[in-house]
Amino acid sequence: MTNKNSLLNTDFERTPPLREVNVTDQARIAKIIGEQLELSHDHCIQMNMVEYKEFDKRDHSFLDITHPLYERPSIKLISAVIRLMESRGTSPARLAFLLGIPNRKTETFADWMNGSREIPYSSWRRITDLAGITLTTMIK
Repeated sequence: MTNKNSLLNTDFERTPPLREVNVTDQARIAKIIGEQLELSHDHCIQMNMVEYKEFDKRDHSFLDITHPLYERPSIKLISAVIRLMESRGTSPARLAFLLGIPNRKTETFADWMNGSREIPYSSWRRITDLAGITLTTMIK
């Protein structure tokens, strides 16, 4: 067992029991598994916001506008989702571009976040899609 691929064989019928693998290879296997678990954990947090405590992912603002329980997002919620996007590396200018805001006017976000302008549903829905917090993840 010398390369990374041979350490984690997906053909379980030919994979030796861990007790038959030498200690050095066991340590490398443990490291690979640890790295994969960390990646999986990060993915789950990003897609389902398991540990994101700034807002309730069951908020009715995440529902489709045609749903009878839909509510407009609060200023606090809009701010939290925009901050979430920024924490993931999406700059305000990039977010404005993705939303189709002319000239990448990032002051639009400030207006939405301070309540001086209402966020259009289409923009709200697009931001939640980009953040990975769409209707399908909210219902569960």
